[in-house]
Amino acid sequence: MLDEMSILENQWETLQQPAHSSQQGIHAAYRALLSAIDQGWQVESISRKASALRMDMGYYLFILRCRDLDLTRHFMVPATPEVEAFILNNGYQVN
Repeated sequence: MLDEMSILENQWETLQQPAHSSQQGIHAAYRALLSAIDQGWQVESISRKASALRMDMGYYLFILRCRDLDLTRHFMVPATPEVEAFILNNGYQVN
């Protein structure tokens, strides 16, 4: 049981070192999202959330699923133009 937990945790930890780290100006949360998708995680849903601060741009809540590991993870990503283009280009629905 502990060995299985260690394997799951190690696989999740690899998301902390995203494959897109060389790109300048990309927010760390967006890089982690791209890395998760690169590693086979699938977007189950996306919700747009408003910020409590008027000057803040808000964020998107991505719910990702890895069927092989039977895991679900939530990613909060700032609503930057790059993220909005990513959503549009991939045809994702936003709730």
